[in-house]
Amino acid sequence: MLSPDDIRLKCERKYVAFLRSITTNEPFFPLDIRFGRPSRTDEWETLTAEITALSQRTPDYSIDWEEVNTRRWGRQKLPVRVWFPDERAYLRLLRKQAEVNTFRSDVRLIREQCPALEGWLADNAIRVIEHAGVWLGLLNVCRYFQENLRPGLFARELPVPVDTKFIERHQVILRSLLDHLLPESARQEVSHFETRFGLRFDEPLIRMRFLDPDLQRRLYVPVEDLSVPLSQFQALKWITSELLIVENKMTFLTVPTRANALGIFGGGGAAELLASVQWCKECPLL
Repeated sequence: MLSPDDIRLKCERKYVAFLRSITTNEPFFPLDIRFGRPSRTDEWETLTAEITALSQRTPDYSIDWEEVNTRRWGRQKLPVRVWFPDERAYLRLLRKQAEVNTFRSDVRLIREQCPALEGWLADNAIRVIEHAGVWLGLLNVCRYFQENLRPGLFARELPVPVDTKFIERHQVILRSLLDHLLPESARQEVSHFETRFGLRFDEPLIRMRFLDPDLQRRLYVPVEDLSVPLSQFQALKWITSELLIVENKMTFLTVPTRANALGIFGGGGAAELLASVQWCKECPLL
């Protein structure tokens, strides 16, 4: 048989389903809580303590009682059903009335400002709760991306009425929203948020040295030692006879002249980044 604390715990477990019912307009009440029967092995003191605890609980839920004959304890009045007649009683027990009021307001705001999220709401009701107070900003960001696919700007320079760090703080929920809203052509299937949605970001740099002065002249590069962002390095397409990847910086700086060769500093994980550079795969690697 359940104690009042057990009943509350079961109600908490049903909370997400309750929020979902608000978004789908499905009936949720009356809500029965699986209660169980008194165990035949319970001692009389245990049984009476449990019954007393239920009878003295705060009146947040309804209990149906029934007089039954028991072989062990004779005729007794025992609880046979625990249930909530309506939302008010349920939320009073959980002390979540204010939270649910805010939830309803946020759901109305989402539906008004971004109707395309209707299909997202039912499966993400708890996320609406978790981000209470910031939905106006989230929806502003969503509308901007809908109107400006893959904008090619830094997150902090987007012309959206939110603070400069807003998108960085809310990347997880924004990814869920934008994945639902944007066409596949506006998304790259990578986990990195900026790359996924076409934003600029502070990219890692690839440092390189021309080991052959003739190669440097043929490519019209005015400096021997330079660093470029990864995306620009990917676009170079400098097919050479050899790429020499060097982990140690001093070794990188002192590699002697080598015909048709480009030296790349592989320290700090730079060598790993080269796996994303298609033209490097066509060059012999050392």
